[in-house]
Amino acid sequence: MAAAQMPSNEVDVHEAKKLVEQDEVRVIDVRTQFPFPAMPGAEYVPLEDILARPTEAIPTDKPILFICNVGQTSGVATQMATALGLNQAYNMQGGMEAWEAAGYDTEEPPAGH
Repeated sequence: MAAAQMPSNEVDVHEAKKLVEQDEVRVIDVRTQFPFPAMPGAEYVPLEDILARPTEAIPTDKPILFICNVGQTSGVATQMATALGLNQAYNMQGGMEAWEAAGYDTEEPPAGH
């Protein structure tokens, strides 16, 4: 029964990379702590903002790829976006830990993040 509550819009890091390379998604990093590096070009919208003001915090102009450290926090953001009717919201499984392990480009998060 718990599986039915999981987001159906899960993508692995390789699928996520394709979406990013093809400029098909806006990348939203929902983290407030950064034990792993950032994805180049990501926007920063903390999960707290998404939960408090979802219709203001979640952009709707393009499909969204939510990312975090290991894929759990971004999964919550994906569920919120889906609940708002955004069917093109994706959660990157494994988060930036898996992205970094795959050898994909990373950068330090901007100052203040």
